[in-house]
Amino acid sequence: MKKKFALLVTCLLIVLSMNIIFAEDPAIVDEPVIQDVEVSKGHLNFDADELLYSFNVDYDTEVLTFTPIFAQSEAPANITVVIDGDTVLDPVADGDDWIYDTVDVALSIGENVIEMSVTEDPDTGTADDETVTLYTFTVTRKNVLDELYVYVDGDMVDLVPEFDSNTLVYEKLLIMPEEIELDLELADLLEGVTYRVVITDALGDTIFEGEDLDTINEMDDPLFDVDYLLDEIVYGNNVVAIAIETNEGTVETPDWQEYETYTLTFEVASLESITIESVDEGVGSDVVEDVTLVPDFAGDVLEYTAMVGYETDSLNLSAMLIDDPENDSDEDSVVAISVVDADSTTYFIAYESGNVVNYDFDDHRTVDVVVTVTNGDSEIVYTITVTKEGRLETLEFSYDDGDVEVLDMTPEFDTTDQEYVVEIPFDVDEVALEAALPTELSDLDIYVNDDLYDPLDNLIAVGYGEQIVVVEIKDGDDVIEAYEVTLRRPMPLLTLGVEPIGDYGFDPSDFNYNLKVENEVDEVVLTPTAATDVDIYIDGDLLEEDYLIVGLDEGKNTIVVMTEYDGVTLEYVLRITRDDDETTPPKDMNRYRYTHTEMNLDWDDDDLGFGPNSYRQIVQAFKWGNNQNNEIVVPIDNDEGTLTIPYHIYKFMVQRKVTLVLEYDGDEYRVELAELKLSRYIKGPHSVEFVVLEFEIEDGMIAVEDEFEGYEYYKKYFDKHNFHDDQDDQDDDDDDDDDDDDDRSNKNGKLPPGKNK
Repeated sequence: MKKKFALLVTCLLIVLSMNIIFAEDPAIVDEPVIQDVEVSKGHLNFDADELLYSFNVDYDTEVLTFTPIFAQSEAPANITVVIDGDTVLDPVADGDDWIYDTVDVALSIGENVIEMSVTEDPDTGTADDETVTLYTFTVTRKNVLDELYVYVDGDMVDLVPEFDSNTLVYEKLLIMPEEIELDLELADLLEGVTYRVVITDALGDTIFEGEDLDTINEMDDPLFDVDYLLDEIVYGNNVVAIAIETNEGTVETPDWQEYETYTLTFEVASLESITIESVDEGVGSDVVEDVTLVPDFAGDVLEYTAMVGYETDSLNLSAMLIDDPENDSDEDSVVAISVVDADSTTYFIAYESGNVVNYDFDDHRTVDVVVTVTNGDSEIVYTITVTKEGRLETLEFSYDDGDVEVLDMTPEFDTTDQEYVVEIPFDVDEVALEAALPTELSDLDIYVNDDLYDPLDNLIAVGYGEQIVVVEIKDGDDVIEAYEVTLRRPMPLLTLGVEPIGDYGFDPSDFNYNLKVENEVDEVVLTPTAATDVDIYIDGDLLEEDYLIVGLDEGKNTIVVMTEYDGVTLEYVLRITRDDDETTPPKDMNRYRYTHTEMNLDWDDDDLGFGPNSYRQIVQAFKWGNNQNNEIVVPIDNDEGTLTIPYHIYKFMVQRKVTLVLEYDGDEYRVELAELKLSRYIKGPHSVEFVVLEFEIEDGMIAVEDEFEGYEYYKKYFDKHNFHDDQDDQDDDDDDDDDDDDDRSNKNGKLPPGKNK
């Protein structure tokens, strides 16, 4: 018995194996052979398991091409693909690629249902019945209306959204119009198809109907203007429908089918004004000021901004409806005002047109005032974002080198500018920051290179290169505004050797040098040194070695040595004059050149002056002068500035007929002191302390203006003297007559300083 059972099992296994070996390919329902379907217009996102597809094409798409892509390199012999009645042939080999056959399907206006079947032939398969997979593509050919133009009171307006023939619904917010016109441009249709346009108003009444328009592509005259609707336009919604209908029947027996309908909703505003006032609850009485809306209010503008001061405690809010006796629909308008604060809390305020409501503005910096006007089904919403000024009142960087020096900001600080650059002197390694708000409404967070800065420290360590300081104004956790300041501190030179000149007094804090060499010196060797990670440039070229040889021309040579670190640069300027025959002064001339170190001049940016110790040097220099060709040469670095001369030095220079020579950029500018004739204005040596020359060089010419500074006690006397002087006098004394004799001074025998009896 067991042997018979084993034999039976063996036979069954053999039969099953033979069936597997000689079986045909499985049916397509088990293993789909269509991998993708491409179309010449649109996109399918084809999936063999998805049987239904729908997409749109433009009105001018008359033919759509379908291309099935087989999963195998060639179509199986037992598979047939049919698209809209046409059979797809087997793909053709083209090298390593396959070219697939296509089917063109003609499209009519409206919906086109296209079927694609994938069929297994039962004669070659093993199935008893034919197996069919059916894909359905619903293709809609749209866009008969090509353009739509709307004119309000003669001006073309933009619809919302912008017109697109695929978009059917539009709206436009208007102030009560006097005239509305519509222009339509329709696209070409297929031969044998006619269309008509039917326009209806808000009540459904037909106001235009144009039939059998198959030969018209563009209409210059408006199809519709508001004259038909003047009695029907109301505040709120006014709906106009533009229906495009097609006819594929005969003209004698038209069969009009609605193809597309475009809907235009003209919302007519009934709000005349929105008024906001800021209230400062001062001592004794409130200060109320009008708040300006940006832009100015107009019924067809929905969004506004407004700025109020820090001192604002509350807002007065009101809105006014249009009073139109010819249109009763404005009486149906309802106004509501709400305020949305920074916490997204909405305060609803019961409101009637013309009433004033008050909103407490103490705890928030920004609120949205929302005014909603409802008229039937129409709702128009206006939003005004009101911001309390939160900008900085003070932003200042300074350092202390014995005196507090405030650093310049570029641009100059203004609460409306939010990006600045501050140049830090190379020898300043910490600065103080002062940042303040007008009130305690908001908080300040300060970051230095992304690290939170503690204002209590009051000092910011400044390294070389660039550092970013960000000052954030915060309302709770929200950053209201941020100011960014780039601090730039350059890296100085350590030394700057110039051979064969030798020691010329280089100082890292002195950036301009005027040096002189003999004619036979035709080159100098520069050996600048700085920190190892600093780039050094000489006349714009990167220094590759430890030194650089620079040739000198006769006359003046300008050499710029620059350091660069982290994008921050610092320049040292060498002006080296090489003597030539033309610059050698004649032997009968007393000419002396003084630098600020030799002459003990006090330099300060563009201002320079002779120091108190200069008198002895000047007198010694011109002790044996011939009083004819005495010159003092003073090199200057700027084309304008001031030169301050103590009076006793100035007097000696005038007596010896000294010519002041200002040397700038290789040229000399002569100033004859005796020609200034300041002496006629000076009452005496004890009344004048300094003579100040203000000079400006332009186009090779020098202009000099002069003035003098008196001693303090002399100034006080003249202030008092001028106060008592009768304004109707023609003299300088303080009596009531027109002579120069001061009656009271003559009586008591006292004369002002500089007066001689």
